[in-house]
Amino acid sequence: MALSRNAKIFWMFAPLVVAGILLAVMVNDERHPRTDTDTCMVIAVGDGAHALRTPQNTIYAHDDNPLHDVAMRCQRRNTVVINDMDVFYSPVHEGNGAVITHRVYRFLPTRWHVDISTPDSDGRGLPDVVKNHG
Repeated sequence: MALSRNAKIFWMFAPLVVAGILLAVMVNDERHPRTDTDTCMVIAVGDGAHALRTPQNTIYAHDDNPLHDVAMRCQRRNTVVINDMDVFYSPVHEGNGAVITHRVYRFLPTRWHVDISTPDSDGRGLPDVVKNHG
């Protein structure tokens, strides 16, 4: 059965219309996340933080090196642990303040932003890190 000229034109441009709609949905999702911020304090670094690390309280982990662990006590999340070697560009010690921002999207992956205040930091936070789901 042969398609009419109008049907051919419709099926030729339908994928572009669907792609445009998907792009609009993703951009809207990126622009309107549900954001949750929590104030924390560093309670342990390195092996001491590794002793507190459990699968339930680990926000994200880049590797399994215990020297890259940082444990924080937060107001709402209680004790959380991150494993991120990028945290140690400035010396991190117990008692440093931290702010954890959690962004939840409808379609995009969950994102965490951790900003640890150190005496010699320049006020910039760490880059966003996608939470590992594995």
